[in-house]
Amino acid sequence: MPKNKCRLMLDSGAFTAWTQGEKINLEDYIRYIKKHKDIIDTYFNLDVIPGKPNKKRTYEMVQKSAARSYDNLQIMKKAGLNPIPVFHQGEDFEWLKKMRHELYIALGGLGGQSDTESIIWLDKCFDMLTTEDGYPTHKVHGLGVSSFDLLRRYPWFSCDSTAWAKTSAYGSILVPTYRKGKPDYALNPTKITISDVDRDNGTPPDHYCRMGSMMQERVKDFLTNHVGITIKQVRTNYVERAKAVVYFMKKFEKAIGDVVFKQKGSTFNFTSSGD
Repeated sequence: MPKNKCRLMLDSGAFTAWTQGEKINLEDYIRYIKKHKDIIDTYFNLDVIPGKPNKKRTYEMVQKSAARSYDNLQIMKKAGLNPIPVFHQGEDFEWLKKMRHELYIALGGLGGQSDTESIIWLDKCFDMLTTEDGYPTHKVHGLGVSSFDLLRRYPWFSCDSTAWAKTSAYGSILVPTYRKGKPDYALNPTKITISDVDRDNGTPPDHYCRMGSMMQERVKDFLTNHVGITIKQVRTNYVERAKAVVYFMKKFEKAIGDVVFKQKGSTFNFTSSGD
């Protein structure tokens, strides 16, 4: 990774461990970061997830976990580290206020809900993390954020999601929306299945081979003339599909540019930018 100048962001694995009923030792996590500090660019605080999977959480449980997460943050700092703190949906906003002196802040806990529900909470967060004109005052990371509408709405510094990797692994690619014969990367893409491997006991309705000729020509144009790979390659190789997904994501990032939080201080107003 140093040779290829790869910038690595390290997740603590707290959420995965929580789903499996496991615990991560904070001292082990600290030692791991120090041991690999030459290749780790940024890393998250070891946050504490309340309750158990598929169990309803109480307000008290959430607040107790937030306090323990904040304690972990202080312990990691005393060990000479500078982790990214994590503010979760459901926690009291006083915890976010405590983090505002940090340069980099992560927002999490958005899984399993609609964009509309996420926006209500994220609007409040970015009201606190942007200037009066909507420009960011902090680097903000979105944990598990893959919605293109959410990516367009807020001035994120970075985001992560397994959805992008799973898209190619599960036989699909992202194809840009075309306008006047050219791809418009600022709009929501179309996710299509293109793999030759049958995982659904029958060809799914969104498969490339079941699409009309116009859509098929757009897919061919995108892959051949823009990404630089062929239909045959993406149908038989998930690595080639991953190239197509990464290509789209980089183009999307460039197309939306430096986002300003235009809804700052306003009442909730959401319109999808999809086609």
